Amino acid sequence: MIKYTNQIKKRRTSKVLAKDSIITDSGLKDATFDNFEVDNDEQKQALHIAKQSAYQYLNKDNQFNTLLTGAPGRGKSHLALSMLKAVNNTSEKPQSCLFVSVDELFRRIKDSFNYSDNKYSEGNMVRLLTNVDLLVLDDLGSEASMNRDKSASDFVQKILFGILNARSRTIITTNLNAMELEAMYNPKLVSRMEKGVQGHLIKFTERTKDKRLVDF
Repeated sequence: MIKYTNQIKKRRTSKVLAKDSIITDSGLKDATFDNFEVDNDEQKQALHIAKQSAYQYLNKDNQFNTLLTGAPGRGKSHLALSMLKAVNNTSEKPQSCLFVSVDELFRRIKDSFNYSDNKYSEGNMVRLLTNVDLLVLDDLGSEASMNRDKSASDFVQKILFGILNARSRTIITTNLNAMELEAMYNPKLVSRMEKGVQGHLIKFTERTKDKRLVDF
């Protein structure tokens, strides 16, 4: 009975990261703090803040968001997933951790519209993302990239607001700066994104080069 109870507890906590995450970049799955490449002071500082934030997230009473910004290919998603793994693997009290690509999340929700029993229905996903102990929303803003006016749709904003309004521990990665976030999203939603980010902001500038670029 105890063994069965422990298995149920793991499915609801430490196994959530592997079971329910939506990771579209297969090369990201092996990301850890140990294999994050540090070539300059900016990356060194980013790694330090990420490790410090992950350590603080080990205590569920610590409630704050972490925001990672900067151009694509700088390592934002790598650090975000590394933070989740650190918490998932070392938290004394098991925590449910989840990594979700925002663009793919909304693709799957929209694909579920014609199937009432689809696991990716709006209701199911909002409940899952709301209730996990620590959540990564990866590449926020990509879901609105196809809109002509570059603003997020009312549908997207309603779901994101419902999730973030109910949360107090979320890690967000985005290619957008503060002005672009404010132009794309409702001020109330931006306010929820920025809850407690003081001291937990990781910003990559032009000093850090795109890690995905290949010389040819």
